[in-house]
Amino acid sequence: MAVPHGLLVSAHVREIVQRVRAGEIGELALVEIECDKWDVMNAGIHWLNFFVTLVGDDPVADVLCACDTSTRTYRDGIQVETVAVTYVQTQGGIRCVMQTGDFVTTKREGKSMMFRIIGTKGHVEFWAFENAYILVNEQHPTGELIQPQQNPTVGHRAHLDNMAAHIDANAPDYTVADSSLRALEVVEAAYLSHRHRCLVTLPLKSFEPPAANGWDPGTPYQGSGGGRDGRKL
Repeated sequence: MAVPHGLLVSAHVREIVQRVRAGEIGELALVEIECDKWDVMNAGIHWLNFFVTLVGDDPVADVLCACDTSTRTYRDGIQVETVAVTYVQTQGGIRCVMQTGDFVTTKREGKSMMFRIIGTKGHVEFWAFENAYILVNEQHPTGELIQPQQNPTVGHRAHLDNMAAHIDANAPDYTVADSSLRALEVVEAAYLSHRHRCLVTLPLKSFEPPAANGWDPGTPYQGSGGGRDGRKL
């Protein structure tokens, strides 16, 4: 069995990860994702898998998510949101902001999926499975379009080839599976955040949702129900 995260075995993404980890855009600060016609569960799991792989040993600390459910969208037999914004923060302070849904307008014309990786000294932009990316840094101040040579095998087949190599060498490598479980935990945290209207801290096994309340941000205070006076914090 293989976890089919196609981005991880794509030539351009492997090159991007190497450049970011080598410090070519400075210290990693933010990953911004725009994804039209998909959702947190069906496509977001792959995008979040890319994020947790990119940040490496910096674990996710908390997740905040808001979902629009007005059109009752479903995909692959699963009820999903119409539009969602998922906000992820690692323990080291790296952020991921992901907008997914039926109606998402991307910044780059003609691209339905966009990734921006922002560092302190530059940034990278790419378009999911399209084998190309733009690099902006000290060496390429006006931006360089880079199109690496594609791997001989891609997507699911590449994962299966890697697994066959592990079998032949009798040396299983669970790196991709572990990153997939980390991403799946973030997906679950996103839906829990929307359901309970709260910030969800990881790991989920120690998370306890707060009790439901009628607090409605932005409305006049009714003078009951407890709460904290922000002027005295």
